[in-house]
Amino acid sequence: MYSNYSSRTLTKNNKLRETSYNFNKLSLLKTILLTLDNLASNLTSLKKLKSLYSTKDLKIKLKIKSLRLINLITSSSMLNSL
Repeated sequence: MYSNYSSRTLTKNNKLRETSYNFNKLSLLKTILLTLDNLASNLTSLKKLKSLYSTKDLKIKLKIKSLRLINLITSSSMLNSL
């Protein structure tokens, strides 16, 4: 009778350990998935920022080129008027 009780206790302990182990694995997987989701979100945000900055840089470059062109045209017209 004692050995039967002991084997049931061991079985319960093993089941508890296995349940705890599985719970820890699930918690770890959940943490990994949340981390991956955050990384994907951050990557998307960085790509959006990059495209905004490159668009902004392009606009600035175009403005600089247009200002240079205006200066050239103005200088040319001043020289032609002489």
